[in-house]
Amino acid sequence: MILHSAKGKVSAKDRCLQIMDFNATTSAGAMDLNAFYRTRSRTDLSVGFDMQLQDIDVGEFIKLYPEIDSLLPMIRSFEGIINSQMAATAKIDTNMNFLLSTVEGVARIKGDSLVLMDGETFAEIAKMMKFKNRERNLVDSIAVEVSIKDNTIEVYPFIMKMDRYTTAISGRQDMDMNLDYHISVLKSPVPMRLGIDIKGNFDDFKIRIGKAKYKSTALPVFTKQIDSTRINLREQIRNIYK
Repeated sequence: MILHSAKGKVSAKDRCLQIMDFNATTSAGAMDLNAFYRTRSRTDLSVGFDMQLQDIDVGEFIKLYPEIDSLLPMIRSFEGIINSQMAATAKIDTNMNFLLSTVEGVARIKGDSLVLMDGETFAEIAKMMKFKNRERNLVDSIAVEVSIKDNTIEVYPFIMKMDRYTTAISGRQDMDMNLDYHISVLKSPVPMRLGIDIKGNFDDFKIRIGKAKYKSTALPVFTKQIDSTRINLREQIRNIYK
C-alpha cells in the first residue's frame, strides 16, 4: 500500500505500541486508524484496532487485509467501491497472523452500485431464481453489519436489491466456515414471498426453499450494539497504558 500522505501519534512503552489519530491518503483509499500492538510475553501477543476506510476498492481491500476473506467470505464475490468501519481485538502468533478463534469485534461495510460476480453459491441461487444475468449482477446498495465473538460471526439482517429481486439476508458462521444463512425474497417476478436457507460449508452446502423469515424491508436494527462495541474497543485502545 502506498501512503500519499500520513500523520498520527505513536507511543511505545511497557512492551506495548500505541498508534493514535493516524490519518492517511493511500493508493487504496482514505484511512483513519487507532491501534495497539502488545507483547506481554513471547507467547502472549495481541492487537487491537479501530479503523475506518473510505472509497476503497473491494479487491484492494482484501489484498490489504486478507483476514477479511476468512471472516467475511461473501465480500470476495463483490466488485466495486466500499466504505467500511471495523474494530476488533485478537491474539496473534509470532508470524503476525490472527488467531481467528480469539477475534472479538464488529464491522460495518457499505457500498453502492456494486457488481456481484459469479460464485458457486450465487450460481446456484441465480439458476434457481431464474436471474436475467447469471454471471454479473448490479447491486443498488448494500450495508452489512457484523459482530464477531466466541468463534462465531453474526451477520445482522440487511437488504440487498439485484436483478428483479429485493431480498433480506441474515445468518451466522463459525471460524471453520460452517454456515447457516437465510434469504427472504421480499419482491420478485412471482407475487409471493419465499425463503431460501443455505446450510453447510463453502465446499459442501445445501439450498432449500421454505418460509420467508422477514416480511418487509423494515428489518430489526442493531446499529446501537455495533456502535457501542466499537466505542468500547476504541476506549480500550486509548487507555491501553492504564
